[in-house]
Amino acid sequence: SRLTAAAGVATINAAFDVPVYSESSAYLGVGGAELNAVHLTGALNATYVELNIDHSMAEVALTTDFDLEVTFEGNSTLHTLNAADTSSEISVDGKTQLTSITTGSGDDWVVTATSAAHTTITTGEGGDTIRVDAEPEVKGIGSGSVTVDAGHGDNRISLRNGAKAISVTAGDGDDQITVHSDAIFTGAETLTVNAGDGYNLIELSHGAQDTRITTGADSDLLWIDTAVLTETKTLHANLGAGSDQLNMQNVDFAGLPATWSIDAGESQGDMDAVVLGAGTGRTFTAADYVALTENLQGFEILGLLDYGKGETFN
Repeated sequence: SRLTAAAGVATINAAFDVPVYSESSAYLGVGGAELNAVHLTGALNATYVELNIDHSMAEVALTTDFDLEVTFEGNSTLHTLNAADTSSEISVDGKTQLTSITTGSGDDWVVTATSAAHTTITTGEGGDTIRVDAEPEVKGIGSGSVTVDAGHGDNRISLRNGAKAISVTAGDGDDQITVHSDAIFTGAETLTVNAGDGYNLIELSHGAQDTRITTGADSDLLWIDTAVLTETKTLHANLGAGSDQLNMQNVDFAGLPATWSIDAGESQGDMDAVVLGAGTGRTFTAADYVALTENLQGFEILGLLDYGKGETFN
C-alpha cells in the first residue's frame, strides 16, 4: 500500500489495528512534496516490514511502534533520517545518499558508504550493527568524513573502507570494532576510536596516518596487523583499567611509525599482556627491547613470537 501526503501536508500518521503475524511481510510506501515526518503506530508484527520513503523533503523524522527496514527508492532528495525517538529496531542502508542517520534505543542495523560528504551515524542504546562500506565502483577512500556514535550496548562496528577522517565512539558495553583487511585506507588522515567501558575487541588491519585508540575499564583486546605499522605516522593507544592484551603481528622495528606509544593503563591487580610477532624468518634483536621499553607502558607480561623459530615464545 502507499500513502501520499497532500499538497501542504508535512506529516503522515498511520495506525495499524490488525496485527500481521510471523512469516509474513508488509510493504508501505509514503511520499509527499513537503513530507518531513512519518509516524507509525499499532501492532504490525510482521517478520519483515519495509517502509519506502519515495518522495520527501531533505530531512524526515520517523517514529514507529514496530521493527522495520527503511528504504528510499526513487527519492534523491532525502539526506537526513531521524528516528531518535523510537525504540523499535531500524534497518537502513544509507548508501552515499544519506549523510545523517539517527536511530533510537533498539538493536539497529545501519550501513553507510564513504564519499565526499561528511556523514554522521548516531545510534542510541542497544546492540547496534554499523558498517562503513566503499562507494560503489570507487577504488579509494572517501574524501569526506565519517563520524559514528553507537551509544551504550554491545555494538558491532565494521570499517570496510577508509575516509579522510573517521571517528568511532561506542559507549559502555562489549564492543567489537574492526578495520577489515580488504579495506582501503591509503590517504586516510585520521582514525579515532573510543570504545568506552566493557570487554572490547578492536581489530586493526589498516590505519590512518594519525591513529588513536582509547578504551575504558574492563579487559580489552587490541589486535594490530603489520599494515597499520607501515601506514601510520602517529599511533597512540590507551587501554584503560583492566587486564588488557595487545597483539602486534609481523613487527619490524625499522618500519614502525615515527611516533607511537601504547599504554595498558594502571589498576591494582591488573595483568596486562603484550604479544609481538617478529614475522616469518625474523627474530627479535637486543635493539628491539629498547624500543619496547620506550613505547609500551603498563604491561606486566611480554611474549615475543619468532615465527621463524616454529612459533614459540621466547
